Amino acid sequence: MAKRKKRKRSVTDAARELSKRGSAKGGEVRRDRLTPEQRAEIARKAAAARWQKDADTEGMPKAICGGKEPLRIGKLELPCYVLEEGAVEEDEDRRVITVSGLQKAIGMSPSGGSPRLVTFASSIADNPSMRKDLTARLNSPVEFVMPQGGIAKGYSALLLGQFCDAILEARRNDRLSERYKEIAEAAEIVMRGLANVAIIALVDEATGYQYIRRRLELAEVLDKYLSDRMAPWTKTFHDDFYIELFRLKGWDFKRLKAGDPKPLEVGRITRDVVYRRLHPGIVRELEQRNPIIDGVRRLYKHHQWLSEEIGHPALREHLAKIVTTMKLSSDWISFERNLTKVLPLNMDQTFFEEFFDDDLSELES
Repeated sequence: MAKRKKRKRSVTDAARELSKRGSAKGGEVRRDRLTPEQRAEIARKAAAARWQKDADTEGMPKAICGGKEPLRIGKLELPCYVLEEGAVEEDEDRRVITVSGLQKAIGMSPSGGSPRLVTFASSIADNPSMRKDLTARLNSPVEFVMPQGGIAKGYSALLLGQFCDAILEARRNDRLSERYKEIAEAAEIVMRGLANVAIIALVDEATGYQYIRRRLELAEVLDKYLSDRMAPWTKTFHDDFYIELFRLKGWDFKRLKAGDPKPLEVGRITRDVVYRRLHPGIVRELEQRNPIIDGVRRLYKHHQWLSEEIGHPALREHLAKIVTTMKLSSDWISFERNLTKVLPLNMDQTFFEEFFDDDLSELES
């Protein structure tokens, strides 16, 4: 049998490969040449664009968590979110997976969206009541705003198990054609995975390990954000932050002389607006390392405890988003509303503050 000749790489293929390498290298070089101020400006423009995009989704349900880590079921990774309270009729339906995530879970290509899922469900559901309920839910995905911006469509996470159960029942009743065999196998894998996840969650809840696990996960993240040693003071909160803060509060920034301590309320605001939203749990850790020494103020600035590799770059980008949001707001009330859109407090932050009995002591930035 004659050996197949390998196809020679064309000039076009070589050019395309060189273009990819050049683009990647060029992006890295450009990033390395940017100063911290230039990176902050890029982040500021991105925040402004995101704010405008959020303004176009006014009144739409919003996800308060999700987008960073997928729902893992075996080898599957599905995008998942938790919607704000009141977003849907039933509280249990606030946990959602995307439409494309549901298609991926059952081994269906991500095309056709909801109509394709409805058509498939109609063809396999034998029981009229089940068919009506399943198709109605598949035909009504909730449209919501993701935490990082952008719009997605999703279903209640509970629908995943219900849909897979219907698929497996159709296979038992010989209602699945041969071409849907792989979908049934995928549904079986999902159901087994859900059973394993459920028993682990139940054991963690019964033993209280769920809280310990989250504390361990937090500790790993804080090790990256925070440094073991306090760094010398450098100007981190630039005047823009305070000028806009004073404007929104109706205070006169010009009356503040160089070297004058800022009002204590500035510290409380900085705690809420900046550090609480930087990362869950970081406030408590910073306040333990940098406690109040005279009943009023702290000896050092919190940002002196942030790591150079991750903590400080994250804070600079974070501040750029906040200052941009300030500039786009006419007063303090509108700023708080806009800040909730751009940098919402997620459920993890609330959990750590409640679980660790986080005190609300004052902070000077």
